[in-house]
Formats: sequence, C-alpha cells, structure tokens
Amino acid sequence: QDRKRIIKSLKGHIRKLALNDYGCLFVICRLSIVDNTELITEVVVDELTKHLKELIFDKNGRRPLLQLFHPLCSRYLTPRELFYLNYNVPSPVSKAGYSFC
Repeated sequence: QDRKRIIKSLKGHIRKLALNDYGCLFVICRLSIVDNTELITEVVVDELTKHLKELIFDKNGRRPLLQLFHPLCSRYLTPRELFYLNYNVPSPVSKAGYSFC
C-alpha cells in the first residue's frame, strides 16, 4: 500500500528525476522493484514516453529507458551502481518470525 502511494506521488516528477544523475537510478530502481505493472505503466512509463525525445539524447535520461530493454546492463551502469541496485535490504522481521530491531 505504501509503495502505491509513493509511486503515485511521483506523478509529474519522473522526467526531472530521469534527467538527474542519481534520480535516474531511483527511476531504474522503481522499474526493477515494483511488481504492479499497471501502476508503473500509468505513472512512470507513460511520463517517460511523453518526453521520449528529450530523454533519449540525455546521458542520464536514456538510462531508465535502457533498463526497460536490457535490465541491469554493465554497458550503461557502473559497477558501483549495479552493486547498489542489486543490494537487498533485509526485512525487519525474518521469515522465522524473529525481529531484527
């Protein structure tokens, strides 16, 4: 439910994020993690397609588009960025029911 609110709050800001050095990594992360394809299409992909020409010619703007075609490719992501995008944050509650907090 929180993910849905976060994604919806990004509506109108995706272009600006995609053109930013670290914002494009945030958009890539959202495209990779969120499993609600309808929501991602409605909020992220539709806004990316509206500004397609601008994004294609920008060094950061093209990276979220490339993520859609070839996920986590080392040709457009540095090893450090790949490390951060593959980093898994442990859940505060383990599967056995033990709390880490």
